[in-house]
Amino acid sequence: MVIRKHDLFNIEQFERQQAEKQEQSRRQQRSGNENKDESYASDTSTPVRSWNLFLDTDSIVNDLKAGGFTNRQSEIVMNLVKESTKTKMYWVHTEMAPKVDIENNNYLFKAARNELEVEVTNSREIALMDLQNSSILLKRLINGLFDEMSTKIQLNDDTIKIELSQFKHENNLRQRNLEMKNTDLNNRIISELMSGLRSNIEQFRWELTRAGIFAIMFIAVLLLSAWRSITNKNKAQKKENEVKSTTVGRQNMSELYNKQIAPVQERTDEYIKDPTIESVTNYTITREDGGR
Repeated sequence: MVIRKHDLFNIEQFERQQAEKQEQSRRQQRSGNENKDESYASDTSTPVRSWNLFLDTDSIVNDLKAGGFTNRQSEIVMNLVKESTKTKMYWVHTEMAPKVDIENNNYLFKAARNELEVEVTNSREIALMDLQNSSILLKRLINGLFDEMSTKIQLNDDTIKIELSQFKHENNLRQRNLEMKNTDLNNRIISELMSGLRSNIEQFRWELTRAGIFAIMFIAVLLLSAWRSITNKNKAQKKENEVKSTTVGRQNMSELYNKQIAPVQERTDEYIKDPTIESVTNYTITREDGGR
């Protein structure tokens, strides 16, 4: 079983591994151009010699022959597989660590882990103790600050209440003084307004009476003038009616005259030349005019 290398925790093992690697490199330089199989076998610290335990070359050659390969071809293929397997095993040996080193590293890792756990738990307990102590100190400090703040707040409340009570008392006194001044001013203003209003009312009363008298006189004058105008209109209308009646009568008389007297006048015109007849007509005309 091989897995990926881990960093060594033990310095002695690391130095020992470095010495083995240096010795291996020296042996490889001495061997020079020897076969790789001999170089891998000469290195006692490597497990390359165990590659034939999990690679059966005889069975692989027989399988190749049964598959249609010749004996020469199957041997060549087997040699190629062996070479590739050797290179891979060498790479695995150089890049991977053996199980013993892994177990050692695991043991060292567990020991270091336990030590770290112990140190972490101790440091955690110490940190918790420090935090508890600091929390206790903070609580004491906060309690002290809270007590101090509460006392200051209480003092401030008391001072604010006293100042408010003083301010209210002063405001009440000022308000009373202002109310007294306001009442005095109101009384003065009311008295002055009442005196002024009385004088204005008397003056307005006299003006109203004077205006009423003038209005009554003006109405009387208007009534008299209206009565006169109405009487004058009635008189004028009567005169117009009389004139109209006279004109109508004259028109009627003229019509009667034209109807009745005109033929008589025509007849008399014939006798105008006769002096006797002219005297008679003049007499009748004068008589008719007198009857009108």
